[in-house]
Amino acid sequence: MSSFRVVRYDRDTRQGVLRVHVNVFSSDTLEWSIPTWVDYSANPGHKNLWSNMQGNQLIHYWVSGNPHLVTLDRATMEFSVAKLPHILMDEDCDFKVGEVNNGTPCLVYAIDFSIGVFLRCTDGDGVERWVLDRAIPSDTDAGRILLELKRMYNELLVLAVRDGFAYLVALDNSDSPLITSLFLSLCLETMELEKLFQNPFAYHAVPYVMAWPPSLIGNYGRFAHEQINMP
Repeated sequence: MSSFRVVRYDRDTRQGVLRVHVNVFSSDTLEWSIPTWVDYSANPGHKNLWSNMQGNQLIHYWVSGNPHLVTLDRATMEFSVAKLPHILMDEDCDFKVGEVNNGTPCLVYAIDFSIGVFLRCTDGDGVERWVLDRAIPSDTDAGRILLELKRMYNELLVLAVRDGFAYLVALDNSDSPLITSLFLSLCLETMELEKLFQNPFAYHAVPYVMAWPPSLIGNYGRFAHEQINMP
């Protein structure tokens, strides 16, 4: 059996200061590492409104309403804390952290059916910051799709950001006990927005990439519905 690690994340608010740490269990040594506490905020905030996001070798933790994002580097098992852009503190803003195609950490936000992308960059002083890289203009195909969605739905959420794509869902939950939702994908390289599918029952989803079913893979490197001529 190959070696593995188990990572346990903890937080503590007993002293009025929010602190975080991780313990790592190694299958090679059969021991847990000694944790180092890192101060996150002077205000513990809402203890139960935590979210976590993963991108490449980084795991991100955020507490609702807090202007800082805690990041754990899985390679070094070290924490860092970065201030979030001010627009993300809007109560109507939804965002997720992931990575673009080259592995650079990115942050995709949606607010009032507008979408923007921040990249994590290092300035001249060596300080890492979130810098606005692009947003969808209203006169593009993607912008026109967003305007169309705004007339049909009342909320746009970011589900996940994975491998250069952002996955979103538009919701209509105002007049019916059923939540009508439309799932979309956004290519972060071309900023092309694609409608995927509708779901009249729910909007929670976890996107992932899977291999093609073997039955769809032919000897000619293609798959298609072919006409068979019967005698």
